[in-house]
Amino acid sequence: SGSGSSRAVVVKGTSLAYDRPHVSTYYPDGVLPAISERRAAAGNLAALPPPQPSIQTDAGGKIKAVNPSFTGFAIKFVNLSPKAVHFWWDGGSGDHVEGRLVAEVRPYESAGTATIPGNSFSVSPTYDRGTVLRRWTVTADEAVVVYDPYGADNTDRSAEEKERALQRELTDEQRRRRDMQLLSLAYGRDYLIETGRPWLSMFPRPRPFHFMWSADHFGQRHKVTTGQTHFSKMPPRKQLGGLTFEDNEHASAALVRLPDYRESGTLDLELEVVSCAPRAFRIDNFLSPAETQHLLDIVQSDDYGVQLEASTVHPGGLGEETMSRNLGERDGGGANNVRGSQRDPSTRSSSNAWVHRESSPIVDAVYRRAADLLRVDESYLRHRAPGKAGTQLRTHHSVAEAMQLVRYREGEEYAAHHDFLYPASSNRYQPARFATLLLYLNHEGLEGGETRFPRAVSAQFHDGVEVEPRAGSALLFYNVLPDGNVDDLSQHSGGPVLKGEKWIANLWVWDPLID
Repeated sequence: SGSGSSRAVVVKGTSLAYDRPHVSTYYPDGVLPAISERRAAAGNLAALPPPQPSIQTDAGGKIKAVNPSFTGFAIKFVNLSPKAVHFWWDGGSGDHVEGRLVAEVRPYESAGTATIPGNSFSVSPTYDRGTVLRRWTVTADEAVVVYDPYGADNTDRSAEEKERALQRELTDEQRRRRDMQLLSLAYGRDYLIETGRPWLSMFPRPRPFHFMWSADHFGQRHKVTTGQTHFSKMPPRKQLGGLTFEDNEHASAALVRLPDYRESGTLDLELEVVSCAPRAFRIDNFLSPAETQHLLDIVQSDDYGVQLEASTVHPGGLGEETMSRNLGERDGGGANNVRGSQRDPSTRSSSNAWVHRESSPIVDAVYRRAADLLRVDESYLRHRAPGKAGTQLRTHHSVAEAMQLVRYREGEEYAAHHDFLYPASSNRYQPARFATLLLYLNHEGLEGGETRFPRAVSAQFHDGVEVEPRAGSALLFYNVLPDGNVDDLSQHSGGPVLKGEKWIANLWVWDPLID
């Protein structure tokens, strides 16, 4: 790696890269996974089961992946300027738009968004939209774009002049941060050659600290037994008051609150692989009817003081206002590399509210059950006293965000997007949204609203893999790969609601700690 000038530094080392299995391994014995009920209904054969798509094979008879009809991907922008800049989306080929601000990106930091080939992006000074410093028309082969006023973007200076300017105009700290980004970009070029995937994280990024379930083939099943049994009936309102920090701090990991209102014994959960790339699992009966109703009551009644607000989107990083809400008032937010979560009805047209683990014993039980499902210590999903941070996870902050309850009305949707973020380059831990646990709270009277992974690798479906809302079921998927890179294929959408309302809850768990 170098600094874009004659001052070159060679760094030698070894790094692990995830080698994604061939699609043929997703189909043991050539067996097709079951298709969804919605696709079955579209078969238009009342008396016969719907036709299964045939598996695609190459000339040698080996199963091959179909080309997805959706061509989206994640684009990452890196700012190598010592000044903050505005990163703009300028529309697609032939569009005549004024442009939309994606993010204000601080010096030597990054931001990103989802895009499609042919879209145009640009950067400008924060004080002058009319001055375009650099413009790109992107393709999937160039998923990382860079603005570098001391590199190729400056054609007014020779290489020697750029080197002198680097030494004269930048501080030692600025040059160090610049070199860190250049090292990551250099690693990304090698990573792309070896894996065929863009390196969207910041090098070096540790491998995930938390456990990851395998997704070797469609229909694979994993079983989890938890002591956090279902609430079989609703406790009286007076017993559903909020918990305190001390309530959990002095409780055992196996604590079962309000046992008189819960099923006895243990609860068996089963994770079924619905996608191998990205890794996604469906879990039936994760919530009981009483639990789904309680989560709905939190936002539909006035008893809990929780109000829905218009949902926002983030430019690859959480805005400061959102950080303070979904991480909890106790610690507030961390340092951010971008500014500005924003409302964008063209992308996300829902409403949401944040509910903390301590809101009620039922919400606490959901977090504890989620920890067992993820095979994560439940204490990691709550704030702990500084002296009880644990021997492995050296933080007293929860690695889980507050639960996000979301309502989609008729016609509302969430376009294809990613849940992962771009942390500050100076953060040695490179924290990332590791896993998304999506809980479906209703389905009666609902049409549409399916969750889709439009780029899921398969030999069957050009339009990806979809999961239909079923009250009480859950969907788990990972936003990172086993080598620490974020998973571009985790891009997903919430389809438009055709009839009724759709209610879900999102629980995001970070690795190795929260930003």
